[in-house]
Amino acid sequence: MDRQRIRRAGMGKRASAALNPGREKLRMIVYGIVAVAIFSLLVAKDGDPPPTDELPDDRYQTPREYEPLARVDPARLTSVRDDTDTARAVLEPGPLQHLIDQASKLVYGDMAQLGVQAVPRAELLADSAARRGDPVWVLGRMQWYELDSYTDPISFRGEVLDERGESWLFQVVTPPRELDFDDVVRLNGFYLKHHDMLRPDRSFASGPLVVAEELLPSAFRLDPVTELTPEMFRGVRDYDMELASRPLDSLPYFQLLSYVANTPADEIFGPVEEREPMYASVLLKQQDEWRGKPVTVRGNLLHMQRSLLGPSGENPLGQPYVWDLWLLNRTGGPTHVVMLEEPVGLVGGRDMLVDVDGLFFRRQVYENKNNQAMVASVLIGARAREFIIPEDEITPWIQRIVLGMGMLLLTLIAVAQLREGKLMARARVRSVARKKRLIALPGTLAGLKARSRDTSGGAAADPVDDGSGVASARGDDASGDGTAGPGHRGPRAGDAPTSR
Repeated sequence: MDRQRIRRAGMGKRASAALNPGREKLRMIVYGIVAVAIFSLLVAKDGDPPPTDELPDDRYQTPREYEPLARVDPARLTSVRDDTDTARAVLEPGPLQHLIDQASKLVYGDMAQLGVQAVPRAELLADSAARRGDPVWVLGRMQWYELDSYTDPISFRGEVLDERGESWLFQVVTPPRELDFDDVVRLNGFYLKHHDMLRPDRSFASGPLVVAEELLPSAFRLDPVTELTPEMFRGVRDYDMELASRPLDSLPYFQLLSYVANTPADEIFGPVEEREPMYASVLLKQQDEWRGKPVTVRGNLLHMQRSLLGPSGENPLGQPYVWDLWLLNRTGGPTHVVMLEEPVGLVGGRDMLVDVDGLFFRRQVYENKNNQAMVASVLIGARAREFIIPEDEITPWIQRIVLGMGMLLLTLIAVAQLREGKLMARARVRSVARKKRLIALPGTLAGLKARSRDTSGGAAADPVDDGSGVASARGDDASGDGTAGPGHRGPRAGDAPTSR
């Protein structure tokens, strides 16, 4: 313990730190942690991936395509006759039941795979025998329907008037749902024969009889829109959550889609290089000012998928599918983009930045995966492209310079620590040697202690070794009686006698 105190007192504060190697190791560990932190900040990515909580909760489902189970056997329809008035008034039970069984196996998309066509009514009736069992479709207004309990399963029969006001007769397996009389429907099924059907008012309706699975709510085809007017958007309301949460399907919605489909994108938006993105929050706050106007929105592509346009793909455009893109702008919130054509070169990834040129339609309120109400701006997209961040040539050099300076600083600190350790070791050796010269060996102080007692108490002084091996005493005599001890030569010549 005494030696450690002496060393610390002799070497000072900085030198004494060298005696504690644990503190030096701790200092080096701290320097290393600081270096790793600096390096991580330099090479880390800018920002985290955008969250996916902005997406709706299974609101849009991509329809799947299956191989149709329905198979019409032409051999079972050979007994059908419609060449006379009597034959047209009678339904053959066997062929009718066969078509009902096949129609009950249909799911959405099967008729498209079977090659359904819109055959003119006159052409269908003129070649009725050759068309029997063919998949056909027609748009018309439903006039009436009633239960037909003579089939298994039970079916519903009725009448539809097409755009020319001509009658088409139907036999469907599923009852018409959420449809009123005079609503536009799509009749999509297998043609059986030219039939005369008895109406509820006891009159007869004559026309092609189509056996289908159900009637689909639809609309007559919209004329191509080539110009937008402010009057188109007078009925659009999105000022509160109740109005903004309504479905997008409406006449202005389909008109915007038709306008984008029938107008070149360069004519609407101009060259791609001149488009500057805007914040989506501006569209949400100033919806009336931007409604129907061309805008460009940039954001991370959260999700992209194909969806049905309208109920069961029925809409005034006649195109059953659209592409839904969900973008997230960090400062403006989510954006829902609807496109008629599939975007080329885009994949559903959260790290992809996308620029979309489109027409702003309205605000949309939906429920996300956490059951929270979210507000998004709806764009009718015309073109979408990946935004490639321009390569930064300055920042990498700045990072390299800062990293190099940090490594140089750490190297200088390490060299200084090693040099300081060597200097402290040398100082410690010199200090210990100096202290050894100042510290008396054991037994050396015995003579000094005895002389100190003689001087104070009259005792004979301790002999002191003068280096010749002969001990001498610094007293008057050795015996203490005033006589000279051994080796005393007496008074020298010339000494004055002392008086008594």
